[in-house]
Amino acid sequence: MPKSVADLNKDISTKTLEMEEGVSKFNSAVMQLQAKNQEKAMQIQSGVAEIRSGVDEEIKNINLYTKEFYG
Repeated sequence: MPKSVADLNKDISTKTLEMEEGVSKFNSAVMQLQAKNQEKAMQIQSGVAEIRSGVDEEIKNINLYTKEFYG
């Protein structure tokens, strides 16, 4: 037996709500991943800055040593 227009509209509304919930969950998951990736990127940048600082300090020490040794 064919569905009435009201039943079809109800089905469409239900499916639309389900799809909207799915999209909302997907968007939430994407935002969480972006936040995690941003946090990881910041940690990597911090690590690079620490290494760079250490390298700069070593270069300074080498320059001082060179200056003392060679005059």
